[in-house]
Amino acid sequence: MMGYNFGDMNVWMWALMVVFWVCVVGGAAWVLSLVITRKNDGQPPRAMDVLETRYARGELTKDQYDAMRRDLAAH
Repeated sequence: MMGYNFGDMNVWMWALMVVFWVCVVGGAAWVLSLVITRKNDGQPPRAMDVLETRYARGELTKDQYDAMRRDLAAH
């Protein structure tokens, strides 16, 4: 009788399917990480970009940000 049994063949098929999907998702994540990291074409980040990122993260107060921005604009 052909039913839903959990014989040896079904266990191996499920394991193979899990391995396949882990490889597909992992490969997609790897390719996506390559695309994201090469977004700036290997150029170092600009000082203003770093300053804006730090301010957006909350690492700097508004006064610190304004002072550093003025300093960078002067140079």
